[in-house]
Order: sequence, then structure tokens, then C-alpha cells
Amino acid sequence: MPSRKLLKNVIRGFLGTYVSRNSDFNGALLFGDVIDHLTVDEINLTESAPTPPSMTAEHALTALARFKFQDQMTPEHALTALARRTFQDQLSKVGLPLSVVRSATLTIRKCDPSATCGSDLLFTVRVETDLGRVYEDGVREFIYPNRPRPPRQRRSSLASALRGAFDWLRLR
Repeated sequence: MPSRKLLKNVIRGFLGTYVSRNSDFNGALLFGDVIDHLTVDEINLTESAPTPPSMTAEHALTALARFKFQDQMTPEHALTALARRTFQDQLSKVGLPLSVVRSATLTIRKCDPSATCGSDLLFTVRVETDLGRVYEDGVREFIYPNRPRPPRQRRSSLASALRGAFDWLRLR
């Protein structure tokens, strides 16, 4: 079995993967959706990923594998599910079983709660092994809130044809 000292690498890998632009929810940065009303402050990483009651286990596994979440899943559920899945993926990459971890928690905290156009978030991971040793690391990231995107308006085919004709006439 690999050394438990690899948990330092697991924590760094987890933080780098979890706090990245690839952590998305419906095509936007996951943390930008929850920054204004952050209610999840501590996540137990050793539990299995939660599934909303309206989703089957098969749909939940498919959604987690692709990091694309279904409409029934809220950003808060996605935040928790992605954290647990990413931590367990990092453990399996180094070959450590989940049984060597007695407890693992991710703490997400706003550094300045009064900020209006974004906030510094502090992500801290604390892992305690089955032998009682504690590993801890953290990262601080500035997160902008996601703005609602207006729906894209398509031009009709007539408008596109007229625009193409005018462009052709201008080039002559």
C-alpha cells in the first residue's frame, strides 16, 4: 500500500482540481452561482456523493462522471457532490483506499463577507488518517458572481440573406 504521506499530494491535487475553471454548473463557474448566498461551509469528503430524491442512481453517476449536473440538482448539491467525487478520485489516483482516512473535511469561507462584486474564498482541507496524523492545506481564490446571461436571439433566415446581399453589394 502507498505511504500515507501521499495525502499531502492528494490534498493539493484536490484543491487544484476543485478550485478551477472546470468546476462548472450548467456551463458557468460553480462557485459564481453560490457566492452570494453561500450556505455550505463545511463538507464531509468521506461520504458518498448525494443524489437528489428525484434522480436515480444511474443518472447521478452519469452526471458526476461528466461533471454536468441535471436540472433537478441545485448549485449547493453540485458543490457538495463535486467535492466528494473529486476527493475520492484523487485518493484513487495515488492508490490509497478510503479506509486510511478517518475524517476529511473541506471548509469554504468568505474572507470578506461585505464584498459586493466578488469575494475571496478560502478553501481549506483537513484530513485525519486512521493512525491519527493530520494533514491540512488551503488555497485562496477570488470569485466573481455569475451574471444571468440573456437568451441569444437568432436572426431570421431572411435577415441573414439580406445582410449577405448588402455585404456583397458593398464589396463591389
